[in-house]
Amino acid sequence: MITIQIGLNQSLIDLAIRYGGSADYVFVLMRLNNLSLTAELTPGTKLLMDLDQVIDQAVVDYYDSRGIMPAILVATPTTPTTPTYITNELGEILTDENDNQFIL
Repeated sequence: MITIQIGLNQSLIDLAIRYGGSADYVFVLMRLNNLSLTAELTPGTKLLMDLDQVIDQAVVDYYDSRGIMPAILVATPTTPTTPTYITNELGEILTDENDNQFIL
């Protein structure tokens, strides 16, 4: 049994794949840490991991050897913004050969 610290933007599925080699390991994490599948994880929180219940050691070894730490970036809804067009020194909007406008 080991303890790990949750990183920024990490979900239980991220941790299950990284430390258990499979998304199915999420059920081990849920049981060990008394969490639901939809639990919001706070960076810095510590979780128990049972390395005796790893599902696919080859996947764990792959992540270990490459220093990969999966983290899902959850997008937050934003209000649409007005596009910013690229213009020339005369203020004219630049376009390509098909009259598509260049937008930042």
